[in-house]
Amino acid sequence: MNKERLVAFTDAIIAIVVTLLVLELPRPDGPSINALLAEWRSLVIYIATFILIMVVWYNHHIIFTNAKTINRTTYWLNSLWLLLQSFIPFSASWLSAYPQSATPGIFYVAVTFLWAVSFQLLGRNIEKLNPDLIMPNRYAFPLLYISYVLEAVLFLFIPILGIILIPVMAGGIVIGSAIVERRRDHKN
Repeated sequence: MNKERLVAFTDAIIAIVVTLLVLELPRPDGPSINALLAEWRSLVIYIATFILIMVVWYNHHIIFTNAKTINRTTYWLNSLWLLLQSFIPFSASWLSAYPQSATPGIFYVAVTFLWAVSFQLLGRNIEKLNPDLIMPNRYAFPLLYISYVLEAVLFLFIPILGIILIPVMAGGIVIGSAIVERRRDHKN
């Protein structure tokens, strides 16, 4: 498998997913700023989800830039990761439409959780093939999984707090990625 082709295909799919994400935003009920602000939950979900996708895409880029070797398993794990990512706009849209309901929130958490797990599996496969490669955020996954459990519990009992936790998680991932990258750069 040609690594450059896989990366180019992945980049194209991510561009489509991000486009679908914004197209799923509900239109305000009127032309006023109040009508726009009435959709604040949808905007928070959109912005946080966009950030999540961009951070993970950036880490994907780092991994594939530094990987010398990939194999058929890499291709299929990357495909699984893209499949789960393609559900993100749908899950974000459903959550935006029903922000006070637990089921859309749990579904959003499940999709993004499985997406994170698939990314970790992809990274481990590439690490096995490239032993000198250090995965970005490798040690952040346990904390990320704990936050997914917390988010799911919040969606069960207080959905609005689940929505508020989405940008907190996204911000945590951005900060964590920056710290890991800075440490990696200082070591090199």
